[in-house]
Amino acid sequence: KAEYQNFTWRLEYRYPRPAQFDEAKFPGNTGFLVFITGEHKIWPICLEVQGKPVQMGIVKENGGAQAPELEDDDAVRQRVRKPVGEWQRLEIVAKDGALTVTLNDEVVCRSQPAFLSSGPIGIQAENQPFIIRRMRIRKDE
Repeated sequence: KAEYQNFTWRLEYRYPRPAQFDEAKFPGNTGFLVFITGEHKIWPICLEVQGKPVQMGIVKENGGAQAPELEDDDAVRQRVRKPVGEWQRLEIVAKDGALTVTLNDEVVCRSQPAFLSSGPIGIQAENQPFIIRRMRIRKDE
C-alpha cells in the first residue's frame, strides 16, 4: 500500500523443482511489479521485473504502460541464472524512475526513466508455485 519512488528491493526466490521436466520449457512465471499506477487489478499499469527463468531480470511494461528504453544483457542473464529449483538472488534498485536489476550479483538490465516513477510494488505468479526468502525493501533518498 505504500508508495515507493527511490528504493532497493532485495530478495531470493526459487521454484520447487519438478521431478521430471524440460528446463527450456518450464512454465513457472513470476514477476516483481514496480510503480503500480491506477486501479489495482490483474495487470495494472506498472513496470515488471520478470522472474520466469528464461527472462529473469528483464524489465517489461504491463497494463498499457509505456515500454522503457532498456540496456539488457541476455548473455550475462543466461550465464548467471541458476537451474530451476535453486535460489536466485534478485536486486531491484529504483532511482528517479530508472531501474537497475542485478541477478545473482551481476547487472542484467537497466531501464531509463519513462512516464512511471513511483507507486506501490507487488508480486505476481502464474502456473507454478514459488518461494521467497530474505526479502527486504529499503526506501532510498
